[in-house]
Amino acid sequence: MTHTGTDATPQVSLSTQAYLTLRDRLVSLHYAPMEPLNERALSEELGIGLTPIREALRRLQHEKLVEIYPRRGTFASGIGLNDQQLIQEIRLELEALAARLVCERATMGERDQLASFAANVGGTRKERIDKDARFHREFYRLTHNRFLEAALNQHYNLALKVWYLCVQSLSPDQEIRVDHSELAQAIIDNDAEAAVEAVRHHIVSSAERVRLLMSGGPRPRSV
Repeated sequence: MTHTGTDATPQVSLSTQAYLTLRDRLVSLHYAPMEPLNERALSEELGIGLTPIREALRRLQHEKLVEIYPRRGTFASGIGLNDQQLIQEIRLELEALAARLVCERATMGERDQLASFAANVGGTRKERIDKDARFHREFYRLTHNRFLEAALNQHYNLALKVWYLCVQSLSPDQEIRVDHSELAQAIIDNDAEAAVEAVRHHIVSSAERVRLLMSGGPRPRSV
Protein backbone atom coordinates (compact mmCIF):
# COMPACT_ATOMS: atom_id res chain seq x y z
CA MET A 1 0.00 0.00 0.00
CA THR A 2 1.64 3.26 -1.11
CA HIS A 3 0.73 6.86 -0.46
CA THR A 4 1.66 10.20 -1.94
CA GLY A 5 3.55 12.43 0.47
CA THR A 6 5.29 12.05 3.80
CA ASP A 7 2.26 11.41 6.01
CA ALA A 8 2.07 7.65 5.38
CA THR A 9 4.08 5.64 7.91
CA PRO A 10 3.92 2.01 9.10
CA GLN A 11 2.73 3.18 12.54
CA VAL A 12 -0.55 4.78 11.45
CA SER A 13 -3.89 3.29 12.42
CA LEU A 14 -5.96 1.18 10.05
CA SER A 15 -8.39 4.07 9.72
CA THR A 16 -5.55 6.38 8.71
CA GLN A 17 -4.17 3.79 6.29
CA ALA A 18 -7.58 3.55 4.66
CA TYR A 19 -7.90 7.32 4.58
CA LEU A 20 -4.48 7.85 2.94
CA THR A 21 -5.03 5.19 0.30
CA LEU A 22 -8.54 6.34 -0.55
CA ARG A 23 -7.47 10.00 -0.51
CA ASP A 24 -4.73 9.36 -3.06
CA ARG A 25 -7.04 7.31 -5.26
CA LEU A 26 -9.80 9.91 -5.17
CA VAL A 27 -7.43 12.78 -5.89
CA SER A 28 -5.77 10.94 -8.80
CA LEU A 29 -9.20 9.98 -10.22
CA HIS A 30 -8.66 6.25 -9.72
CA TYR A 31 -12.31 6.50 -8.73
CA ALA A 32 -14.13 8.62 -11.29
CA PRO A 33 -16.18 11.62 -10.13
CA MET A 34 -19.56 10.46 -8.79
CA GLU A 35 -18.50 6.79 -8.98
CA PRO A 36 -20.27 4.74 -6.27
CA LEU A 37 -18.03 3.58 -3.44
CA ASN A 38 -19.19 0.37 -1.81
CA GLU A 39 -17.87 0.00 1.73
CA ARG A 40 -17.67 -3.78 1.62
CA ALA A 41 -15.93 -3.79 -1.75
CA LEU A 42 -13.41 -1.22 -0.50
CA SER A 43 -12.82 -3.29 2.62
CA GLU A 44 -12.04 -6.37 0.54
CA GLU A 45 -9.94 -4.39 -1.95
CA LEU A 46 -7.75 -2.78 0.72
CA GLY A 47 -7.75 -5.69 3.16
CA ILE A 48 -9.00 -3.40 5.92
CA GLY A 49 -12.09 -3.90 8.10
CA LEU A 50 -15.39 -2.13 7.59
CA THR A 51 -15.09 0.13 10.64
CA PRO A 52 -11.81 1.78 9.53
CA ILE A 53 -13.22 2.14 6.00
CA ARG A 54 -16.30 3.91 7.33
CA GLU A 55 -14.19 6.18 9.53
CA ALA A 56 -12.01 7.05 6.54
CA LEU A 57 -15.02 7.80 4.34
CA ARG A 58 -16.49 10.13 6.97
CA ARG A 59 -13.19 12.00 7.11
CA LEU A 60 -13.07 12.21 3.32
CA GLN A 61 -16.64 13.49 3.29
CA HIS A 62 -15.59 16.32 5.62
CA GLU A 63 -12.75 17.12 3.22
CA LYS A 64 -15.13 17.24 0.22
CA LEU A 65 -13.58 14.23 -1.53
CA VAL A 66 -16.61 11.95 -1.11
CA GLU A 67 -20.32 12.58 -0.89
CA ILE A 68 -22.59 10.48 1.32
CA TYR A 69 -26.33 10.46 0.69
CA PRO A 70 -28.78 8.72 3.06
CA ARG A 71 -30.36 5.66 1.43
CA ARG A 72 -28.39 6.30 -1.80
CA GLY A 73 -24.85 5.50 -0.75
CA THR A 74 -21.37 6.95 -0.96
CA PHE A 75 -19.85 8.46 -4.08
CA ALA A 76 -16.57 10.01 -5.17
CA SER A 77 -17.21 13.74 -5.19
CA GLY A 78 -17.76 15.56 -8.44
CA ILE A 79 -15.33 18.12 -9.76
CA GLY A 80 -16.73 21.62 -9.74
CA LEU A 81 -14.46 23.36 -12.20
CA ASN A 82 -15.89 26.72 -11.13
CA ASP A 83 -14.56 26.02 -7.64
CA GLN A 84 -10.98 26.43 -8.88
CA GLN A 85 -11.03 30.18 -8.23
CA LEU A 86 -12.42 29.71 -4.73
CA ILE A 87 -9.75 27.13 -3.89
CA GLN A 88 -7.07 29.45 -5.24
CA GLU A 89 -8.24 32.32 -3.04
CA ILE A 90 -7.94 30.19 0.09
CA ARG A 91 -4.60 28.66 -0.87
CA LEU A 92 -3.03 32.05 -1.58
CA GLU A 93 -3.64 33.13 2.01
CA LEU A 94 -2.97 29.82 3.76
CA GLU A 95 0.25 29.08 1.88
CA ALA A 96 1.56 32.60 2.38
CA LEU A 97 1.09 32.07 6.12
CA ALA A 98 2.77 28.67 5.80
CA ALA A 99 5.79 30.24 4.08
CA ARG A 100 6.25 32.70 6.94
CA LEU A 101 5.91 30.01 9.59
CA VAL A 102 8.32 27.65 7.87
CA CYS A 103 10.91 30.43 7.73
CA GLU A 104 10.37 31.05 11.45
CA ARG A 105 10.20 27.48 12.70
CA ALA A 106 11.94 24.97 10.44
CA THR A 107 15.35 23.71 11.51
CA MET A 108 18.27 23.87 9.09
CA GLY A 109 18.07 20.11 8.69
CA GLU A 110 14.40 20.34 7.76
CA ARG A 111 15.15 23.13 5.29
CA ASP A 112 17.87 21.06 3.66
CA GLN A 113 15.49 18.10 3.37
CA LEU A 114 12.85 20.31 1.75
CA ALA A 115 15.44 21.63 -0.70
CA SER A 116 16.36 18.05 -1.64
CA PHE A 117 12.70 17.38 -2.46
CA ALA A 118 12.66 20.50 -4.67
CA ALA A 119 15.78 19.34 -6.51
CA ASN A 120 14.40 15.86 -7.25
CA VAL A 121 12.15 16.69 -10.20
CA GLY A 122 12.75 14.03 -12.88
CA GLY A 123 10.78 10.96 -13.79
CA THR A 124 7.55 10.08 -15.52
CA ARG A 125 4.54 12.38 -15.52
CA LYS A 126 2.99 10.50 -12.59
CA GLU A 127 6.29 10.56 -10.69
CA ARG A 128 6.59 14.31 -11.19
CA ILE A 129 3.09 14.90 -9.83
CA ASP A 130 3.85 12.63 -6.86
CA LYS A 131 7.06 14.56 -6.16
CA ASP A 132 5.15 17.83 -6.29
CA ALA A 133 2.70 16.42 -3.73
CA ARG A 134 5.54 15.22 -1.54
CA PHE A 135 7.13 18.67 -1.57
CA HIS A 136 3.85 20.36 -0.67
CA ARG A 137 3.07 17.98 2.17
CA GLU A 138 6.55 18.34 3.64
CA PHE A 139 6.32 22.13 3.30
CA TYR A 140 3.03 22.07 5.19
CA ARG A 141 4.47 19.83 7.89
CA LEU A 142 7.31 22.27 8.52
CA THR A 143 4.85 24.94 9.67
CA HIS A 144 4.76 22.91 12.91
CA ASN A 145 1.09 23.83 13.21
CA ARG A 146 -1.05 20.73 12.88
CA PHE A 147 -4.29 22.69 12.38
CA LEU A 148 -2.84 24.76 9.56
CA GLU A 149 -1.22 21.65 8.08
CA ALA A 150 -4.60 19.91 7.94
CA ALA A 151 -6.24 22.89 6.24
CA LEU A 152 -3.40 23.21 3.74
CA ASN A 153 -3.56 19.54 2.82
CA GLN A 154 -7.34 19.63 2.42
CA HIS A 155 -7.27 22.47 -0.09
CA TYR A 156 -4.19 21.13 -1.85
CA ASN A 157 -6.02 17.81 -2.35
CA LEU A 158 -8.95 19.59 -3.99
CA ALA A 159 -6.63 21.57 -6.26
CA LEU A 160 -4.67 18.43 -7.12
CA LYS A 161 -7.85 16.60 -8.12
CA VAL A 162 -8.65 19.36 -10.62
CA TRP A 163 -5.06 19.17 -11.86
CA TYR A 164 -5.36 15.42 -12.47
CA LEU A 165 -8.50 16.08 -14.51
CA CYS A 166 -6.63 18.61 -16.63
CA VAL A 167 -3.60 16.36 -17.10
CA GLN A 168 -5.83 13.75 -18.73
CA SER A 169 -6.28 16.13 -21.66
CA LEU A 170 -2.55 16.51 -22.30
CA SER A 171 -0.79 14.77 -25.15
CA PRO A 172 1.91 12.25 -24.16
CA ASP A 173 4.71 14.56 -25.27
CA GLN A 174 3.62 17.51 -23.12
CA GLU A 175 5.93 18.01 -20.19
CA ILE A 176 4.86 18.25 -16.55
CA ARG A 177 7.26 20.71 -14.99
CA VAL A 178 7.58 20.87 -11.21
CA ASP A 179 9.78 23.68 -9.90
CA HIS A 180 9.90 24.68 -6.25
CA SER A 181 13.52 25.81 -6.32
CA GLU A 182 12.78 29.49 -5.64
CA LEU A 183 10.62 28.69 -2.63
CA ALA A 184 13.14 26.20 -1.26
CA GLN A 185 15.99 28.70 -1.68
CA ALA A 186 14.03 31.46 0.06
CA ILE A 187 13.43 29.12 2.99
CA ILE A 188 17.11 28.15 3.11
CA ASP A 189 17.95 31.88 3.14
CA ASN A 190 15.30 32.50 5.83
CA ASP A 191 13.78 35.16 3.57
CA ALA A 192 10.09 35.12 4.49
CA GLU A 193 9.06 37.78 1.99
CA ALA A 194 10.75 35.97 -0.89
CA ALA A 195 9.14 32.70 0.26
CA VAL A 196 5.69 34.30 0.28
CA GLU A 197 6.26 35.75 -3.19
CA ALA A 198 7.48 32.39 -4.51
CA VAL A 199 4.55 30.40 -3.14
CA ARG A 200 2.02 32.94 -4.40
CA HIS A 201 3.59 32.89 -7.86
CA HIS A 202 3.46 29.09 -7.89
CA ILE A 203 -0.25 29.01 -6.99
CA VAL A 204 -1.26 31.73 -9.44
CA SER A 205 0.73 30.26 -12.34
CA SER A 206 -0.62 26.76 -11.63
CA ALA A 207 -4.18 28.10 -11.55
CA GLU A 208 -3.59 29.87 -14.85
CA ARG A 209 -2.36 26.66 -16.48
CA VAL A 210 -5.46 24.89 -15.17
CA ARG A 211 -7.69 27.67 -16.50
CA LEU A 212 -6.16 27.41 -19.96
CA LEU A 213 -6.55 23.65 -20.04
CA MET A 214 -10.14 23.75 -18.79
CA SER A 215 -11.16 26.49 -21.21
CA GLY A 216 -9.72 24.67 -24.20
CA GLY A 217 -7.49 27.65 -24.95
CA PRO A 218 -3.86 27.50 -26.10
CA ARG A 219 -2.08 24.83 -24.12
CA PRO A 220 1.12 25.80 -22.34
CA ARG A 221 4.23 24.18 -23.79
CA SER A 222 5.02 22.81 -20.34
CA VAL A 223 2.75 22.52 -17.34
